[in-house]
Amino acid sequence: MNVYNPARIGKLITGRFSGDHSVYEYDSDKVIKFSKIDFFLGFQNALRKTIADQEACAQFFGEYVVPTQIVVSPEGRRVALIQPLIQGRSFAKEDLREADIRRQFIDVMERYQTMISSGATRIDLVGHEGLLNGRFGNMFITPERRLLIFDTTSVDFARSLLGKILMYPLVMLFLWIQNRMIEKYKKEVRMHE
Repeated sequence: MNVYNPARIGKLITGRFSGDHSVYEYDSDKVIKFSKIDFFLGFQNALRKTIADQEACAQFFGEYVVPTQIVVSPEGRRVALIQPLIQGRSFAKEDLREADIRRQFIDVMERYQTMISSGATRIDLVGHEGLLNGRFGNMFITPERRLLIFDTTSVDFARSLLGKILMYPLVMLFLWIQNRMIEKYKKEVRMHE
């Protein structure tokens, strides 16, 4: 497992009070992301979950997933993700007015449905940001008009009985909200066909 270099971590971009990840600059052309949930999972469980999430998303979403390197801290206590620094903004319903964006969204949704049908754990496409503003906060539209998934966190946080008891109601609420958003976006797609 690769180890990240703390000396290469720059300023905080986003995260202390938002979403699952705190995101920092890493060198001049990358970001490094630390999950806040990893603390509750413990290092080994967090590492296993991170690897499983990355592998599942690469399998189902392919070129839509931002290239990601899983790394650990020098002392072996933290898991982090290094990604290229990507310019863009959260994917919004208005973006579906463009035919190429609609095509990409339909493709992502078909792949998401395949993921669900396979029995794999669903991923968080909406994110904390999206819950607040009705966007897919974990999906970006780049200046080149590409739709990218930059957060591949699954909604399976229950690794213990206590975790299942505490997280189950929250996960069910989140999935209900995400499914409603997906249906609203699909309705928007149909309006532009």
